[in-house]
Amino acid sequence: MSSIFTNVPQGFNLAVEVLNSLPQDILAEMCQDVAAFLQYKIALFPVEQYQKCLQNAEISYDAKLIFNAISYIFRCAAKAKLPTDKLITELKSSLCWKDSTLAVIKHVWNDQLLDMKWKLSVGVSSSICPSLNSPYITALVSATDPSGAVLTKSFEMTIGEFRNVTILTFLSSSMEWSEAHDIQLCREIMVTNPFSAKRKTSDRKRLWETIARNLVKINSPKFKTSLSERAVRERYMRIAQRFKAKMNEEIKASGISPEQSELDVLLEELTEREEMAEEERFQQGKKSEKDQEKAKDIRLKAMEKLSQTKKRKSEENSDDPPKKSRRVGSETLSFLKEKNEREMDFKQKELELRSKEYEEERKRRDEAEKRQDSMMQMFVQQNQLMLSLISKLTDK
Repeated sequence: MSSIFTNVPQGFNLAVEVLNSLPQDILAEMCQDVAAFLQYKIALFPVEQYQKCLQNAEISYDAKLIFNAISYIFRCAAKAKLPTDKLITELKSSLCWKDSTLAVIKHVWNDQLLDMKWKLSVGVSSSICPSLNSPYITALVSATDPSGAVLTKSFEMTIGEFRNVTILTFLSSSMEWSEAHDIQLCREIMVTNPFSAKRKTSDRKRLWETIARNLVKINSPKFKTSLSERAVRERYMRIAQRFKAKMNEEIKASGISPEQSELDVLLEELTEREEMAEEERFQQGKKSEKDQEKAKDIRLKAMEKLSQTKKRKSEENSDDPPKKSRRVGSETLSFLKEKNEREMDFKQKELELRSKEYEEERKRRDEAEKRQDSMMQMFVQQNQLMLSLISKLTDK
């Protein structure tokens, strides 16, 4: 391969041969999906969908390996900031690419954004308005045209228009996940432990948001500033699934556990911790069901007579019909005393339960009020900073 595509991964040359044999429509769609994935527009490759397409085209090859090969090409080209013509020249130097395959790659790589710079200025006056004093944004965008040439365009926007520019989502997502990123992610998950909260709850979402915020603060490796809780959660799920599949395959092939890297050790610990948390919640659910049955039994005892309780118990424990007996006076007094004690005990427990529920509800309200107050303070501070900035700009 060329000087840019050095240290190609194992099996890359075989993947190139498969790429040369792919129908152009399938190859174009796969290249577009890889470009969207690298720009964080999609979370996962649609491997199963393309695997069926390969089977229909009578191509017996793993679609995931094809995605990896295309991703490797685009990543190397992006790191070297190659325009289209140079990328095609580098690929042609390997003498293993068909012209039709290179034409598809060239078509997908065209019209790529390379860089964007901007600065804040203030318009003092214009031919229409002598005292304008309005802030505006000057943007300088570098991109490639269909021929591969680099073009530079400049334009002006208001602050409101600048906030709504959709191209900023692309600039904020220019981060590639590496093993170093995955290790830092796993370390942060070990510390924060999002598995302590139940799945699909606001508590677990807040923990993932905490992980994302902490990762952004790390200087090396650098994470993108717009890293979201969904991105880190989906990334962990992806590498955890990959680790489980890898370990299962290696154990089946060799019969022994292979030597693990630092990332493998972290993933193994995290998967075990997640499984233990789910098992603990399952056991708590079973215990809660037993407590509910016990409370139901106490409630029934308080509402029924002693003879009815004995009858119900005997029916639950045996299929034999209960024997009838005549109650004497002492038994009546004993029954009334026992019933009164049960009612008092039930009312006491019910009072304690209501008191506990009220206390928990009060704590939740206090926490919600605190969060709302902190958010309001943050919004007020942001508004004050924005107003002060605009005031300084208009005063100049």
